[in-house]
Amino acid sequence: MRDFLILIMGLFYFIIPAQAQIDLSGFTASGSAIPVTYLTDYQCLGVNPANLGWLRNDKSINLSFLELGSSIYSDAVCKKTLINEVFSFKERHFCMEEKMTAAQNFSNHRLSMNADISTLNFSYQHPKIGGYAFAVRERIIGNFHLTPEFADLLFCGYHYNKYFDSIGVDNHGDTIGYATKPRYYGDLYKGCRISGSWYREYNFGVGLNVFNTDMIKIYAGAGVKYLQGYGQFDVYGKPEGLRVYTSLSPVFGVDYGTAQSPSRIYDSGFISVGHGFGFDLGVTVKIFNTIKVALAMNDIGSITWNGNVYEAMDTFFYCWESEGYNSYNIFMESPKLFEGDGVFKWHGLDKIKVELPTNIRFGASIQLKDWVEVGGNLYIPQNDASGNPETTIIGIGGKLSPFKWLQISTGMQMGGNYGLNIPLGFVFSLADNGMEVGFATRDLVTLFSQNTPHLSFAGGFFRFRFGQPVQK
Repeated sequence: MRDFLILIMGLFYFIIPAQAQIDLSGFTASGSAIPVTYLTDYQCLGVNPANLGWLRNDKSINLSFLELGSSIYSDAVCKKTLINEVFSFKERHFCMEEKMTAAQNFSNHRLSMNADISTLNFSYQHPKIGGYAFAVRERIIGNFHLTPEFADLLFCGYHYNKYFDSIGVDNHGDTIGYATKPRYYGDLYKGCRISGSWYREYNFGVGLNVFNTDMIKIYAGAGVKYLQGYGQFDVYGKPEGLRVYTSLSPVFGVDYGTAQSPSRIYDSGFISVGHGFGFDLGVTVKIFNTIKVALAMNDIGSITWNGNVYEAMDTFFYCWESEGYNSYNIFMESPKLFEGDGVFKWHGLDKIKVELPTNIRFGASIQLKDWVEVGGNLYIPQNDASGNPETTIIGIGGKLSPFKWLQISTGMQMGGNYGLNIPLGFVFSLADNGMEVGFATRDLVTLFSQNTPHLSFAGGFFRFRFGQPVQK
């Protein structure tokens, strides 16, 4: 478990220093807030497949072997702590004062992260027969939002004497905290949310021009994706009761102790533990070829987790033998929540079906000049599935192309789990527009501020355009 978590940490650690982000959109749009009307070719998959029906350039084929992005945001710690502590590979052992400080910092605060890696992307577009695209992506999402009581419990463990009012020693000599007045898990964790998921997405989309006049052009598109799940967990203290489940690939090495499950996998290695399908739908309207209005609904569907599936029972929480989290490194500390002697008492399941983070995107933009486009977008979550933001995301932004070889994007975005952000991105066209490289940041302010850091990176380095020029 420890070695694999270090690998995941390394992914974020490698990506973060450039400080930018990707929102399941290509690096060509990550620096602004208008992806639903701006993105086309394979980059519109997962955002608005209708945009496959029109071309931004005169190349019919777009191909990419590596586009990636990652972000991490926290209003619990400063930028220095986020970089040096959350992603530290060094072993730490908090003293009690440090535990109490950490618990206070995370009380009613959050840490959110995501990583998207596209390893193969391809699209073919033609005005007469439409556009077709395929992409393979890894999607990793995590969200930690702790209530004051749950933060105290996680960091202080059995030292949390407001709950564990009695201390004892078991037959193995391990110290255990006991609650003489135990409470139900659902009551104790109400209001907290700790969730994460990792799945691979094979996405195929089609976009067509379905209505065409000199004034109005309408494009419609759809995408279907097959999903392979490698891990998901969700600790959600909902007002109506506790919801806790987990399904993790054997590569994570989580030991569930004596808890049995009909879906338990005894093999080791990187094994898929879930499968599912998702669908995307979109419509884009062009007016006089200068105004675009778009509406899309994405991630309609679910994943069925059928390997190592466990659900926590909402019973009394009597005792815990953990001394709590000893560092800010959530990655390394998380097994204390899920292993057999952790916080929860597990009950094995054959399978569990989980909704995808369904969302609606609405946007509009206007082409002011050949080199200037401005607009706005809304991202509206449709459920409380793991990976969906808690609130609507609002964005305004624009694109500037002062030179044929350079595109600059910027804007403002607020809402969701990330606060207020000022994005900035650059795309460079090389080899007579046959190759693009670029990078973007979702929050320029983070470069100059220590508070509420949002560190991220989005980049693409092997994006090629070719094929015979086609008439738009």
